[in-house]
Amino acid sequence: MKQYDVIIIGAGPTGLMVANQLARFNIDLLIIDSKAGPTDQSRAIVITARSMEIYQQMGISDVAIEEGRFITDFAIFSAGKEKATAHVGEFGKGQTDFSYLRAFEKRKNEKLLEKNLAIYKKGFC
Repeated sequence: MKQYDVIIIGAGPTGLMVANQLARFNIDLLIIDSKAGPTDQSRAIVITARSMEIYQQMGISDVAIEEGRFITDFAIFSAGKEKATAHVGEFGKGQTDFSYLRAFEKRKNEKLLEKNLAIYKKGFC
């Protein structure tokens, strides 16, 4: 039986991000997930500045920028009625290269991370 340095349970955005970071440093890993591939549902929509900074280090931030959408405002609804609207704009301007919220759905995020992980040719099941 093959031995791994790290076994990651779950191939969602968090598990795949961890796998990508470990693979960058040649750590032998295995990902175990109950689903066969990226989710077909989007339970997470927003990607934050810190994730984009990490994506920039990995050389994949351009894909998230190209395939995502800027979020400048959002509304909060309750019982079908709008309760509040918030303007977020560039709230981190001057502190990061990514001073905005970005809509980048979970499915696209997982596919991007899985594709990048394949470059490292590590175990994935």
